[in-house]
Amino acid sequence: MSGGLDSTMTALLLKKQGYEVTGVSLRLWDRKGDGHHEEEELPYLLEAHKLADQIGIKHLVMDVRDPFSELVINRFVKEYLDGKTPAPCAFCNVQIKWNYLLQKADKMDCYYVATGHYVNILPFRDNYYIFEGVDKVKDQSYFLWNLDQKFMARALTPLGGFTKKEIRSLANELGFNNLATKKESMSVCFLQNDSYQSFIRQYPFSQSLPGKGNVTDMKGNIIGRHKGYPFYTIGQKKGLELDSELPYNVVQIDKENNQLVVGFKEDLWKNRFVISDFTFVNKQELAEIKNLSVRIRGLGLNPGGTCKINELDAQHLEVITEEPAWAPAPGQPAVFYNGDRVLGGGVIT
Repeated sequence: MSGGLDSTMTALLLKKQGYEVTGVSLRLWDRKGDGHHEEEELPYLLEAHKLADQIGIKHLVMDVRDPFSELVINRFVKEYLDGKTPAPCAFCNVQIKWNYLLQKADKMDCYYVATGHYVNILPFRDNYYIFEGVDKVKDQSYFLWNLDQKFMARALTPLGGFTKKEIRSLANELGFNNLATKKESMSVCFLQNDSYQSFIRQYPFSQSLPGKGNVTDMKGNIIGRHKGYPFYTIGQKKGLELDSELPYNVVQIDKENNQLVVGFKEDLWKNRFVISDFTFVNKQELAEIKNLSVRIRGLGLNPGGTCKINELDAQHLEVITEEPAWAPAPGQPAVFYNGDRVLGGGVIT
């Protein structure tokens, strides 16, 4: 329970269905400028506790700040220092949220773990799979591609059958008017709507951040300067100090030389990329599926049409897309679908 609309309505819907519900809030990090140290003083935990009282369920807090910092925040920063584009939510879901909630469920002799994700988790051909939620705009299946069977077998996601509009309307009907109109944050939680560049500059490192470096065009000509490669992502246009007014985008990040290579938008359309660290529910079925599709971001600018997967070696798969993908970036997840069913995914290298 985060103190927001989705997790609150999840708890309420499950209670109405007859489940014995306990709300759990994860203390992931301390918000900048809070000045709070005690769990009960943190505003979002207080809000979650108040909402649990209103629903009539028990409420607990789990302090997972240390593993969250080590496994999620440190990875996030390191990925940028490696010239990649991280997706922290995909790894937080598995390593922190579902992992620690399942541990708590086991200690409390609870079978199910429920979240407010807009997805459906259903059995199919002897395994559990994630399916898109009915609300295609709110669908969060892309961020759950690496959940394994032990999580999916015990997961409840009641919001998967609703649209966000329906959930807001239901909250109004049930007297949760403030929640129904509450604006939701769309940024990474620990950034607090700040830029990742600002966060990285303030984060403690064992190494100093790289300074300014050269920007070259695709022929190797130096045409400007940049503020340090970790502050740029593939496809980015802003923040480049160029000797040209042409509409250049970052097409490559050269960490070793603290250098950026720029090109034009058409240079970022790719029909091929490679993934590693992949997870599939049933890898064997990939060869059978005729309409295999891939997403490289949650919404928008995903490649249309189908794709094929070729095994390069035990750690790497080549993905060839029927229609080009715009700006696939190392560090981003590539998630594979058969219709609305998630087959698995991997990380673009």
